[in-house]
This record gives sequence, structure tokens and C-alpha cells, in this order.
Amino acid sequence: MAKKNSKKTVPELRFRGFTDPWEQRQLGEVVVRRSAQAISTEDMPSVEYEDVEAGRGALARDFTSKEGKRGICFEPGDVLYGKLRPYLGNRLKPGFRGVAVGDWWVLAPSSVASSFLFSLIQSPRFITIANQSSGSKMPRADWELVGSAAFGIPSLPEQRRIGVFFSTLDSLIAAAERQETLLKQKKQAYLQLMFPREGETQPRLRFSGFSEDWEQRRSSEQFVPVKENGHSDLPVLSATQSEGMVYRDDQSRDIKFKTDNLSSYKLVRAGDFVISLRSFQGGFELSDKTGIVSPAYTVFTHAECSSQDNAYWKQYFKRKSFIESLKTVTFGIRDGKTISFSDFSSLKCIFPSLPEQRRIGEFFTTLDNLIAATEERTRALKEMKSAYLQRMFV
Repeated sequence: MAKKNSKKTVPELRFRGFTDPWEQRQLGEVVVRRSAQAISTEDMPSVEYEDVEAGRGALARDFTSKEGKRGICFEPGDVLYGKLRPYLGNRLKPGFRGVAVGDWWVLAPSSVASSFLFSLIQSPRFITIANQSSGSKMPRADWELVGSAAFGIPSLPEQRRIGVFFSTLDSLIAAAERQETLLKQKKQAYLQLMFPREGETQPRLRFSGFSEDWEQRRSSEQFVPVKENGHSDLPVLSATQSEGMVYRDDQSRDIKFKTDNLSSYKLVRAGDFVISLRSFQGGFELSDKTGIVSPAYTVFTHAECSSQDNAYWKQYFKRKSFIESLKTVTFGIRDGKTISFSDFSSLKCIFPSLPEQRRIGEFFTTLDNLIAATEERTRALKEMKSAYLQRMFV
């Protein structure tokens, strides 16, 4: 790609070989907004808002057409843009004939490449104009405003290069997301198979060399609460279900808290577990940091640390069956109130020998690292796309 030209009629970044200035054209001059309606059939499937993954420009994986729905007809290569709540980014470039049901604009390219148009509606300028909408509770993009807005339009060959580029980037993002989803599904399957079911003492899937029954105990026999305080010099921690334990000062959101009562905050050592304020949703977090947390949190650790593997227990507390078991001790609990240790202590827990715990912990740690790597790849690709959308349009 060639870098920027100082003229405002060209983008900052474009493909080599293209030097002509872009032409300013009103959107309504290069597209036709379809209005003809029809009833959806097996050969002309319906597409509703719920059928499209917001912000992705793709049909939902569980998409199934509904016959007998009235909407606007669209053809392959048309671009569907969701005018209701435009900030959601509902869009689709279908490869089939169908019926758009609901608050869609169906834009048929007249003197612009379909792939370029689909990229254009994702550009910062288009998004800004589309979000100058009418209505507060149910905002809708205004066609008079958007259709009359001028956008930079390059030659058809350059349009096609841009369209192919962003289509390829979308394919890479979709592939990364599929890999991420697949790994997460595999993890959930392994969590079910590698831990015993209710009433059983052996899992259905385990590493070779292990055949003994797992031991079952009440949590009160396995763990002890941590109530030590008076460490106001240590950093304040917060429990999150997406990132585990984090330094409160590092969080993107600005959390206000009083600093004059830090002496009452509970000590958390690396290797302790913290039950978060969303405990009824499975918010049991293993801390990899030493710090202090609000007295509202429940902190506990192993009664015999040397005979237990934290990596095993980290996964144990994230299993769906364990989270379901919390319902027996969380009746009436909502956000803002955590499970107390006395509530948790009545639950029974099951575990294998320390060597088997370590094998299980290592296995899931490796799997978590793979998931984190795919999440990072997806994030990086999306950031790359956002940057290119910013620099490749006028």
C-alpha cells in the first residue's frame, strides 16, 4: 500500500497504483434504496434483526428462515443496513435472494461495487452520520440525512481492491472467532468429562495411570476462611469474572472507594480464593496477586495447602455443575451480596490425589492459554480492521 497524500480528496492509506482523487458523491446517487415488498418463502428466506450478529455483518449460526413474513425484497449483492439503533452495527451483504423484515435499509449498488459499499457503511464517517438519528428510546437513522451525505468514491478498480481487502480481513476475524468458540466448547466438554458426575467417584475421562476413587469432603473440612486485615499499605484488588483478580487502579473503569478505612480490608495472598459479589454466577476467583479486598468479599484458602493443587481447584469452581450447586446456598442472593464462607462450607467437594490434580490443572492451564491466545488474535484483527477503516476512507 502507498501512504498518505496531503489532499483531502484521497485517503491516508491506499493501494499502490492508484493516484486519482476520489470523487465526492451523495450516497443516494450511488445506491438505490429498495422498497418493493414480498412475503418470505422457502426460496426467498426472511432476515430479521435477530438473525444477524450485531457488529459482525454475518448471519447468526443458528439462523433459520421463517416463511410468511412480509418485508423488503433484496437480491444477492445488496447491502442490508439496520436503521434501528444504528450504533448496534447491524449489517449484511447476503449472497441470496430474500426478504428483509423489520427496520432495514436495503441498498442496491447502482454505480458502486457491492463490496466497497459494505465496507463504506462500516467507515467512521458513515457511522457518525448514521448515528445522528431521530428518537431517543428507539433511535433510527435518518435516510434524508444519510442519503444526502457526500462520501469519497474512488474508481471502480480501487473500490474492488478495497472491498476484497476488507472481505479477507472479515474472513480472518471470523476464522479466529470460530477457533475461539471451538476451544471454549472443548473446554466445557472436558470440564464435564474430567470431573465425576453427581453421585459418582470417578470421572468418565482421565489420564492413564490413575484409577483410584476420588475423595469427597465438605468444603468446611477442605478450606478455611481468611479474615486477616490491617495491611492498608498493600494494593487494593477487585474480583472480575473475565480477568480474575485485578489491581483496582488498573481497571479501565474508574471505581471510587474510600481510602480512610483500608485497614479493615481483608488480606489476599497469591493462591487464595476470593468469592466475588457475583458469586451466585460462579464468581470464585483464584488470586495470583497479593493485596487487599473490600470486607464485602469472602476470602478462603486450603486447610492443607501442600496436598492441594490450585490450578485444579480453579477449574473445579468454574464447572457448570458446581455453579448449579451454588443455587442451594444462594437463594435470594443478588448482585452486591456475596456468599459467606458459612454458606459455601456446607457444600461437598470432590478431588483426586495430588498427582492427578496436577495433571488436570496443567491440562486446563494449557487449554486456557490457547483460548487466551485466540482471544488476543481476534482482538488484534478487530483493532487492525478498525485502524484500516479509519485510514482507507475519505
